[in-house]
Parts: sequence; C-alpha cells; structure tokens
Amino acid sequence: MKILLPICLALISPDSSPGGTGWWPPGMDTWFALIGGPASGCIGALLGVLAGKGIARRLVLGIWRCCIAWGILCLIGALVAFKTGQPDYVGETLLIYGVIYTTIFSTIWPIAKKRYREHEIRRMASMDATGH
Repeated sequence: MKILLPICLALISPDSSPGGTGWWPPGMDTWFALIGGPASGCIGALLGVLAGKGIARRLVLGIWRCCIAWGILCLIGALVAFKTGQPDYVGETLLIYGVIYTTIFSTIWPIAKKRYREHEIRRMASMDATGH
C-alpha cells in the first residue's frame, strides 16, 4: 500500500526570520563590518599615534572615552536584542562591536594616560632646565 503525502513548495525570502523584522535589514551587518571595522581600526591607530606623541590630549582622551562608551552601549544593545528576540545578525553584530570596543579601548586607556603624563613631565623638566 502506497501512502501519498501532499508536498507543498513555498518560497521563503531570506529576510524572513522567526523573530520578525530586525532593527536593521539582513545584510546590513556585512556593511557594518566592511565600513565599521576599518573605520574603527583607523580611529584606534590615529588615537594611538597622537597619544604616543603627546598631541591633542583633551581631544584624544575624549574620543577614547566615547569609544569605550560606544562599546558599552553596543553590549547593552546586544543584551536587549537577544532578550527581545531580534534576529541573530542584529545581536551578534552588536555583541562583536561591544566586545571589541570595550576590551581594546579599555585595556589601552591607562597606557595612553601614562604616555600623556610622561610627556607632561618631560615638558616641565625641559622648561625647568631652560629657565622658562
């Protein structure tokens, strides 16, 4: 005896997800990676060079604080995304940026502040030596 089961083929669009629509459309995470990754690296490199040379202390440390805050906000956003049932690409993107920004910028923060202190001490010693 043969049992025939009805088969129905349905076209499922790639942007349909069980959690509904996300905070941004699918594929946008790729753009975040393509643009945000190199931009983050350039910002980090620029801040590192300026801190190493002791230039623009207030600007550099201010941007550095903003990067740490951005990482924390991304971590909070990832937590909210996972809790509210956002698609995985939303939560994972925020989690990756949050972990990278928070760990890297928080780890190097004390080193940058130390470099600025060293430059200030050298500048004061130079002014004392020249009599200014």
